[in-house]
Amino acid sequence: MDSRINDYVEKIGSHIKWKNYRVPVKTELQNHITDSVADLVEKGAVEEEAVSLTLKNMGDPDILGRQLNEAYKPQYNNKLIFAVYVSVFIFSLLAYFAILRAAGEYLYLGKSLLGILLGSLGAVLLFVSDWSSADKFNAFTAKAYCGVMLLCIVLHFMNISNKARVINEILLLEPLLCCCCIDRVKGRKTGGLLMILLIFMLPLWIAYHIQAYAGIMIMAVDTWIILILTIKSTWLGIGRKKLWYALVSLPCIAALLYTVAMKWDNILNSANAFFVKDVIKKSKLIGNGNTAAFDNKGMLDYPMTFLIANYGYLFLVLYIAFFIFLLCEIVKIYKRQQIFLVQLMLLCVLVTFIMEFVLSVLLNLGMPLAKGITVPFLDFDLGIVIKFIQLGFIIKLDCFGNYIFSNYSDNKLFDIDGEKIIIYYK
Repeated sequence: MDSRINDYVEKIGSHIKWKNYRVPVKTELQNHITDSVADLVEKGAVEEEAVSLTLKNMGDPDILGRQLNEAYKPQYNNKLIFAVYVSVFIFSLLAYFAILRAAGEYLYLGKSLLGILLGSLGAVLLFVSDWSSADKFNAFTAKAYCGVMLLCIVLHFMNISNKARVINEILLLEPLLCCCCIDRVKGRKTGGLLMILLIFMLPLWIAYHIQAYAGIMIMAVDTWIILILTIKSTWLGIGRKKLWYALVSLPCIAALLYTVAMKWDNILNSANAFFVKDVIKKSKLIGNGNTAAFDNKGMLDYPMTFLIANYGYLFLVLYIAFFIFLLCEIVKIYKRQQIFLVQLMLLCVLVTFIMEFVLSVLLNLGMPLAKGITVPFLDFDLGIVIKFIQLGFIIKLDCFGNYIFSNYSDNKLFDIDGEKIIIYYK
């Protein structure tokens, strides 16, 4: 490449503040300049003159750089961010007043706000991380994937309270990280599929070994959906799809059946005797309907039931409305993405949220299919930290998703007419 083109592109790129945009914008600039030079050469111009004319026609690189930086700065989903923070803060206040009345614990609100702060910090750090190239993204993914598994193993051997809940919550990050790893095996056909299967089975095996049953159920469903969609797509270029659909379904179904079999006796024994059922039955539509909730400190482990007992079923309606809004926003973000891998990551978060919601609601309404699971955005210890990190993934993918791993061969980012930029792809 002519050094003048490289210098011109680098000068424009220096104005692009967000690294996740900088690489694709510079790539598009180089493609635009190369195509323009080729057109002029084809019309009879000398290459050196064609480069000079093209750069002159494009205009001042500083002006173009500032315009592109303005055009390609992140556009945040303010509605989603605002709704989550307002709802979570209201939920934490309601929980604080209910716990204060039941247990006299004054520090709960401080712990809640600390969890929200730590989760927000994790989300911000994730958002500003550099995924501008596949190498950087893969390095980040590999470290996070191994780190989460190692952390779960270490916690398993430690004497900590609510161990099962803590490990299950951390494991919820693993399916998302597994999706990220799929970038490494693009186009590798059967070998790539076997590698993906191994990547997903390792955290499932760890969950089985440390008896994190809720984590097994959620990861098994996530794994099955992601494997099926990966086979169906052109990502691997695999044939004999029906055969592979059946083969990858076997370990996922086996994991689910194993979990249900291990917990079946507990489910049957708890079907009529689980104490939260009595609390639910005596709750009202609005207001406190069960003073037994204040005498049973075990109710604090069932935040949804506890809050329904204090504020009535209206709280459940409001929480479900918030959760449906959250899922709808994720679906909208999913539809805006054009890169398969990014869609897969968003779908993984969506499925994880739904599975966790279903299992936690069943547990909190007296049907303990899988214990050790938290209610999404109602657990203000580690659970809220993990949820905000997952939210950070969603916001990052919403801002940069279409720019990660794309060579834009089929999608032109922009065109330049003098110093005027025409945006095609945003």
